[in-house]
Amino acid sequence: MKLKPFIPFFYTLIIFCLSVMTLPLNQNPTEESELVNHKLWDEVLLDNVSESGIVNYKGISNSNKFKKYLDQLSHSNPFGSNWTRNDQLSFWLNAYNAFTVKLIIDNHVKSSIKEITNPWGLDFIEINNELMSLGQIEHDILRMKQEPRVHFAIVCASKSCPMLLNHAYQSDQLDLQLTSQTKLFINDNNKNSLNRKELSLSKIFKWFMSDFTSENDLIYFINRYSTLEISFDAHISFKKYDWDLNN
Repeated sequence: MKLKPFIPFFYTLIIFCLSVMTLPLNQNPTEESELVNHKLWDEVLLDNVSESGIVNYKGISNSNKFKKYLDQLSHSNPFGSNWTRNDQLSFWLNAYNAFTVKLIIDNHVKSSIKEITNPWGLDFIEINNELMSLGQIEHDILRMKQEPRVHFAIVCASKSCPMLLNHAYQSDQLDLQLTSQTKLFINDNNKNSLNRKELSLSKIFKWFMSDFTSENDLIYFINRYSTLEISFDAHISFKKYDWDLNN
């Protein structure tokens, strides 16, 4: 007689428990959690970042407000069921930028974030008891929101990056802030050279092309924010990226 294969209930229970234990600790949308007030980060930015995005890393490193804000982020659960999409987006944008600044400070970077080995893959960010990297925040969280303007709000501490806004991102102002940052970046002659028939663009548009072309082509996206109307048959090339520190 051929016995039917089965898994005893006890072992089934063990497998279930192990699978639950491997779930990300901070992704429990069934529970409410306290929203984050980004006032401390706003004050740090106002005190240490110029209107043109030049960052005073030494000043931030000496700021108790900065340390308190990072601690506040680490003890937050941005996946609470009461968090809106804008609450989550503003949290992760601010977290990405604040922890990028921390990375520069902690590694005593002198001239470029490239001095750090694999800076976007380091698991040094603790959010609600889970360690993660800048790359995880960017690719697994922010880009999954299908909001291409986030690429002009997060910074990599480099001159060719979008400038670090000297205000915190706020959920009730987020759409205006993202639109403003996108317009500033696209129309910045240091980042993009625009001509009706010829475009020399930041490599951000090359690296994340799929994000900008999910609804239409790249020129269509640029025309939404450009002060110059670009021809849809314009030739596109990409600029060399300047990784020098934005200080």
